[in-house]
Amino acid sequence: SPEKKLNDADDEPWLFYCKHGTPVETICRTLDISDCTIVELDCTSWNNEKIMWTQLLEKFQHDYLKEEKIDKLSVLRSMAQMELSSACHGEFLLIIRNIPRKSEAQFDVISPHLGTLAEFVTSAWTEIEQANAELLGRIALILESKEEMDKLEIDQADSRLILYVEQL
Repeated sequence: SPEKKLNDADDEPWLFYCKHGTPVETICRTLDISDCTIVELDCTSWNNEKIMWTQLLEKFQHDYLKEEKIDKLSVLRSMAQMELSSACHGEFLLIIRNIPRKSEAQFDVISPHLGTLAEFVTSAWTEIEQANAELLGRIALILESKEEMDKLEIDQADSRLILYVEQL
């Protein structure tokens, strides 16, 4: 199956790994980010993609999601894409907490959603970069895991996704 790479080892890093329990302040200091939007998500409940998007959108203050459950994946994806695109205008830090070890069964459930999220981040960034690069801010996706990560490999139906991960 063909391989698809969303980031190259030579590109400006945007995908990082940190040790389990690393405080937000340490992450910000290491990346030299001070005034930014920070969203932290706990991936332990990501049994499906809808849960991930709902959790992300709730962090963007979409309180109506609590009252009116949006169950359509395409709607959640569109809303998430708009929020991520908007976030790319400033400094944005997205931290995914509690990624299990690769040997744990839950990793196989969560990893495709991590890949989808990374694709959406890249898509949002690229969209703004092509439209008006002067409007670009800085975005970082931080993967907090119980074990060291240097790349994230995700087998999809028709391809394999490989993402290079920088250590903080």
